[in-house]
Amino acid sequence: MNSKSQLFFILLGFFSLPAFSHHGMGSFNASVNLVLTGIVSDVALVNPHAYVYLDAILDDNEDIEPWRCEMRAGTVLRRSGWSEELFLEGDAITIEGIPDRTEPNSCYVATVKFADGTSTDRYTQLSAKNTTMADDHAALTADGRPNIFGDWAAEQRVSVDPRGIDIAGRGGLALLSDVQSGMAMGMGMGAGGAVGLRPTAAMRAAAAGYVEARDNPRKNCRPTNIFNDWTFDQHVNQITEEGDTIVMKYGMMDLMRTIHMNQAKHPGNVQSTWGHSIGRWEGEVLVVDTVGFESGLLNFRVPIMYSEQFHVVERFSYDHERRTLSRAWVAEDPLYLQGTYMGQDEVQVSDLAYEPYDCDDRVKIENDPSFLDRLPSE
Repeated sequence: MNSKSQLFFILLGFFSLPAFSHHGMGSFNASVNLVLTGIVSDVALVNPHAYVYLDAILDDNEDIEPWRCEMRAGTVLRRSGWSEELFLEGDAITIEGIPDRTEPNSCYVATVKFADGTSTDRYTQLSAKNTTMADDHAALTADGRPNIFGDWAAEQRVSVDPRGIDIAGRGGLALLSDVQSGMAMGMGMGAGGAVGLRPTAAMRAAAAGYVEARDNPRKNCRPTNIFNDWTFDQHVNQITEEGDTIVMKYGMMDLMRTIHMNQAKHPGNVQSTWGHSIGRWEGEVLVVDTVGFESGLLNFRVPIMYSEQFHVVERFSYDHERRTLSRAWVAEDPLYLQGTYMGQDEVQVSDLAYEPYDCDDRVKIENDPSFLDRLPSE
C-alpha cells in the first residue's frame, strides 16, 4: 500500500467482528476503522455481494484513488428497499467500514453517508416495500391442496447496532418483525450445520483432504446443500408445478430441485447433485423423500460431510393465517454420520419476486478487471 492510501486509515479504536459472511470476516482487518470520502463511480447490485465503487479523495484534495466496497447481496438489498439510484455516478459519498487485509483499495461497508446528509448502516431497512408478506396468496389451489406455490423468503434481519458494525451473527442481528415491535434481541444468522452429529471413520477420512479454497462451495459460486441454502441470506425462493413435478428454485446460488409426484419409489442407480426426490401429500403436508445424492457438505466450517448413502425426508406445511411455509426434515447417512440429522426452518410469502442468483463473485479481484486496471501502480 502506498503512502497516500495510508492517509485514509483513521484509527477509531478496536471493535470485534466475529468470523461470518459469504467469504468470512477474517479477510478484513477489523481492528482498523476506515473512512472514505469521495465520488461514486459505479455500483453493482450483484450476488453474493454488491459493491459500490468510488473515487476517494485524498487528504490533499488534489488526488483521487479508486476503491470498491462490499455490501450485502444484491437480491437482499433490493428486499430492503435499496436500489442503484442510491449510488448515482458523480454523487458525493462517505463510507465507514474496514479494509481488506490483502486486496488493495477494497473495503467492507459498515455505514454510508449520502450527498443529502442522510446515512444508513449495512442492514438498514430503507422502506416497507418488499418487507411485508404479500396478502393475495390464496390458501388453497384450485383443486383444494394447500397453496405452497409462489415466492418465499426467510424473514429479513437487521442490525441492532446503529453503526452497522456488529453484524457477524453473534448477537448483532435481529428479526425485522422483532425490531418493528420493539422486542428485538440479538441472534445468529442461522447459517446452519449438523449440530450433534458424530462423524464415522469413513467421513473423517474423506474430510482429511478438504481444502477450503477449493472445496468450499460458496467460495466457488456453488450451492452448499438443500438445507442451508433455502434460508441463508434471506434470498427469495420459488415453488412451481410443472406437470407431474414440483420444482423448487432456491434464490441462493441457483440450486434447483425437481420433485416427482407420480412415482411411488425411486428408480435404481439414480444419482445427482441434489438427489432424486419423490413427493406425496399426507393430508395437508407435502412429504418429500430424497436419495441418490452425490457426496457433499452439511457444514463447510468443520467440515461435516454426507455421502452417497444420504437419505432425507422433508415435510412441508403451509400456515395461511401466518403466510408461512414450514419445513421439518430427518436425514440419515450410515456411511458418514452416526445419529440422525434433524432440523426445521420457515419462510414467508414474499412480495418480491424470485430472481436468479447469477453469481458474480468480485471478491476475487481478478474477476473485476475494470477495477483492477484503475488501481494505482506501485
